[in-house]
Amino acid sequence: INLPDPLPPLWVLCAAGACGGAILTVTGACVKAVLLNVNAPETRGSALAVYALFDDLGRGFGPYFVALLIGVMGRAEAFSVTVVAGWLVCAGLLGCMTFFLRGDEERLQRHLREEGQAPRCCFA
Repeated sequence: INLPDPLPPLWVLCAAGACGGAILTVTGACVKAVLLNVNAPETRGSALAVYALFDDLGRGFGPYFVALLIGVMGRAEAFSVTVVAGWLVCAGLLGCMTFFLRGDEERLQRHLREEGQAPRCCFA
């Protein structure tokens, strides 16, 4: 998005892109696993549906808002704002999730034991 002048060698750009792509593709699968591990079986379908809805809304409206920002402030600034406002905020929220995940999983396991269902994690 914002590259220094002069440009780094092509192999550096390719390596950075490969590392970023490898890290970014894991998030969706991890969020689905978390949703399965913290929601009771009778509500998992609804939780995954809400996740899919907001994921698709982001894919649709994200480019639209970026295009609006490009018209207002230019390409480089619009993508910089988008990275900070979108990716970093989401990364922060996902990071905060780590503080609550263990307790939510234990609460679900307790609930399953009380209901007489076999407690287990979907993805451990």
